[in-house]
Amino acid sequence: MKPPSQKLLYADTQSLIYAYEKDEPTWRLLFEQHFASGHCLVLTEENLFEFAQSPTPEIALSLARRVLELKPVWLRSFIDIQADEVRGFFENQGRTGSVPAPEIYRLNFEEVSQIADGQVLGPIQFVELFSSAPAKLKVRKLRQEHVGVLNTLTRSTASGNLTKGHLDLAFRSAILARLERGSDLTSPLIDQRLSEAVRFCVKNRKWLLRECPSFAAEHHLSNYRSSSPKRNARPSDSVDLTTTVAALPYVDTVITNDGFLYAGLEHVKRNVTSISTKLIRNPSQYMA
Repeated sequence: MKPPSQKLLYADTQSLIYAYEKDEPTWRLLFEQHFASGHCLVLTEENLFEFAQSPTPEIALSLARRVLELKPVWLRSFIDIQADEVRGFFENQGRTGSVPAPEIYRLNFEEVSQIADGQVLGPIQFVELFSSAPAKLKVRKLRQEHVGVLNTLTRSTASGNLTKGHLDLAFRSAILARLERGSDLTSPLIDQRLSEAVRFCVKNRKWLLRECPSFAAEHHLSNYRSSSPKRNARPSDSVDLTTTVAALPYVDTVITNDGFLYAGLEHVKRNVTSISTKLIRNPSQYMA
């Protein structure tokens, strides 16, 4: 699928909440100006998941309906996009500039939905399902568990307990996970072909990080997040990590109301020079 004729805009959930739930005038104007200039909103399943955590189901559904009126396209999962990148890197033997840009979106939500345990749900049905009290409680518990994992990794990095050997093994495992899984568009690699691909990618690590921008974005954003040992992770960190790294290299503009995420994305852009995406932290920055 070719990209739409419009420019692509990705926004974190908090920005959308400020514009379309809280009705903050400057935030609404920020989005309206981008849409008037030809941008198309790229939405994720995780955005809907976040909408569902609103104080009441009514608020969640109202927010979802207002954002859906913008006729967004739907971002494929970060793991699918990265699997396509890494597979392309191997298939093209890493030739500079030869890795084809993956398709990043679908027109229909049902084609990208992965959270709803195999159920075929439209976006409104999805928000209804996950805005129930039992579902929200389960989500909060899972997020707190993940926060604990992120904080442990950060403290281990700061204390030096994560050695180069550990980090090299983690890199190899990430490559293996993407190649043996495949994506919604490419089949997984198996047996000798899989082993060959993993060896090639690990051997050419620096090269791969130049040619696979979403994979590189996650790598550098993870390093940035773990470089602040005094900062405790927040439940939103894992969502930011997975959704933003999928969008950042392939959209024209990213809007975020999160100062820590904004700084992390600036860090990514300094390390992945092929990413030219415009970053906007708040309306005053854009309209100044």
